[in-house]
Amino acid sequence: MKKFLILFWLSLSYGVLAQTTQLELSGIPFEPEISAPDTAITLAVKNQSGAVILKRKFSGKEKIKIDESGVYEIFSNGKFVTRIRVIPAWFSLLPPLLAILLALIFRQVLVALLSGIYLGAFFIYDYNFIAAFFRIADTIIVEMLTDKDHILIILFTVMIGGVVGVISANGGTIGMAEVIVKKARTARSGMIASWLM
Repeated sequence: MKKFLILFWLSLSYGVLAQTTQLELSGIPFEPEISAPDTAITLAVKNQSGAVILKRKFSGKEKIKIDESGVYEIFSNGKFVTRIRVIPAWFSLLPPLLAILLALIFRQVLVALLSGIYLGAFFIYDYNFIAAFFRIADTIIVEMLTDKDHILIILFTVMIGGVVGVISANGGTIGMAEVIVKKARTARSGMIASWLM
């Protein structure tokens, strides 16, 4: 039990450490988070083995691009500034694809969305299953529920669902289906009627 608790604590702390690095996608230009002075500095990007892969003058607003995934360190005038973790750009497509696929298969939207969020958190927190799970609960969902725009989208979605529920309970959908079916007399109009429903 003691070993389990130690491993559990280490995995959580590792997830917190992994979050402090800047996460970027390979092959996509980004602005490094460097507080550059008014004068130009020499920016150097080194890979894990210490080899310099990029070195140039930097005034603070240029974008840089790293084509290979991995962990990189950024140096400003020879001093360490920050660490960047670069993941393959196609990883950004996997969470929404997983959510869509699961929603189509299981017809459970919330389970599908949470699975997509979990996969995204798994990528963000350095491929750590445990840290991703706990960061969904204590960071991602809390930040989402405190953001005004997210709350407005959730309220709009709930209100649309409520309107559809009221229309359905009052027989509106059955009435619309009956009207459309009456107009379907030929094979072509039958296909159009099924499309409208």
